[in-house]
Amino acid sequence: MKKRLISLICILSMLCTALLPVKADTTASGSPDIGDALEILRYLAKLPSDYDDSGISPTINDALCVLKVLAKLEVEEEWVFVRPHSAVTESGSVTESVTTTTVAVTTTAAVTTTTAVTTTPAVTTTTAAVTTTPAVTTTTVAVTTTTTVKETGFVPAVMDLSADIFKRSFAESFESNKSSVLVSPLSLMVLLAMAANGADGLTLAEMESLLGGEMPFDEFNASLSDYAKNLPSSDGAKFNMGNSIWLNKDLGYSLNKDFVRTVEDNYGAEIASLAFDKDAVKQINDWVNKNTDGFIPKIIDDMSSDELMYLINALAFDADWEKQYDKSNVLFMRDFRAADGRVQSVDFMFSHESMYISADNATGFLKPYKDGKYSFAAILPNAQIKIQDFISGLTGESLFELLNSAAKPAICGYAETLMPKFSFEYEIEMSKILSSMGMSSAFSSLESNFTKMFENGNAVIEKVMHKTLIEVDEKGTRAASSSTIVMTPPWAPPRVVLDRPFVFAIIDNSTNIPMFVGAVLSVYN
Repeated sequence: MKKRLISLICILSMLCTALLPVKADTTASGSPDIGDALEILRYLAKLPSDYDDSGISPTINDALCVLKVLAKLEVEEEWVFVRPHSAVTESGSVTESVTTTTVAVTTTAAVTTTTAVTTTPAVTTTTAAVTTTPAVTTTTVAVTTTTTVKETGFVPAVMDLSADIFKRSFAESFESNKSSVLVSPLSLMVLLAMAANGADGLTLAEMESLLGGEMPFDEFNASLSDYAKNLPSSDGAKFNMGNSIWLNKDLGYSLNKDFVRTVEDNYGAEIASLAFDKDAVKQINDWVNKNTDGFIPKIIDDMSSDELMYLINALAFDADWEKQYDKSNVLFMRDFRAADGRVQSVDFMFSHESMYISADNATGFLKPYKDGKYSFAAILPNAQIKIQDFISGLTGESLFELLNSAAKPAICGYAETLMPKFSFEYEIEMSKILSSMGMSSAFSSLESNFTKMFENGNAVIEKVMHKTLIEVDEKGTRAASSSTIVMTPPWAPPRVVLDRPFVFAIIDNSTNIPMFVGAVLSVYN
């Protein structure tokens, strides 16, 4: 710990030299010291004054946060630091003076960020060539960043939708039970795109806006198809996706040939027409089990003869870490502070990671899987920021910038990371969320328009089921998702199935006054 503190002091001294006057008048304003550097570090890195990272000593990476924060500020932002100093005059009296440090940041269109630190009243200018003039002390640090992901209309649209789906799903789950959340935006996007290929009129317009924003649906459809088809899969990082459509043959509907051709060509959809009975339940569950590599063995328990069609997307991801955790790097029974306040004892995995994420409100890292095509991204909000507040503030743009900012730390070359082993399953019904996102007509028997899906009729979406699971351990990550749209004829009667706890009453019909009122929590005493 002592060595690490010494390293921290050294780097802070370097920053102090860079950020404060080189030739300050020590009589008038006091010479730069470690307190100056610590003050600047805490302010820029947003650290509390008593920061100690729960007992872990600050490392050199904490100091590097200063330069990283400076490189990512908004255009023409300016911060001012004021430190009072005492000085003794020739007559022996004590006078008070103030050193004002101004940090001005200017970002150019070429994504080159230049940080100029100007301190008054010192009068020395320092450039890269160490040229001095009797005016102002200026130290310039130039940082150039490169965007590795091409920003087409498709990428921003997908990032916006991904962030929105995640935020809304998290909010609904957090409000009810504070459980862990996992959604697959890709699975839901592909599922909704398949359905949109059969939509028309207002329903198509709403789904087009939800999926692609201002991007025309035909363009979004082609881009999503190409993207999904070209996602890599290898022995070290296996990825599999399947799509299927199951039509109730007993309701007299037939699928539109253009719709069938589109979903087969774009998404490789398998199509079956069958009676919706117990055998169909088994066939659908077997299909999902196969296309999730056995991770999700079942998505439905039964089907109704009134239901018209199931559209299903299933995907599975099974990858080993590029650098797996040794047993010696597993730390047993450390504390994890859950969102509900409980302290849980769990196993943590320790590693050095070279792709470090640093932002004003969070830090994190990327950990690559084998073959380098996929990575696990971990993002930790600052200690004073609640997880629900951090997530509610996410946008597609901020999420993209956060992930795209990952870089190798400049001096030490790595970040020390501790990650818990974890696994959980998650389920959510998405109808309410998708309606609130702007595609409400798809769920209305009066407004839905899926006439391009069928040769002889229309349909309405009854529900959208989404189920996921994930396991993260020393070896790698296994994750799977199944997304299902259940459609019915628009004339289908509403259904109420009392297959979970419910309230009941025996009432007087003339007044609705209950003679008895109760709740069934279990059908057995």
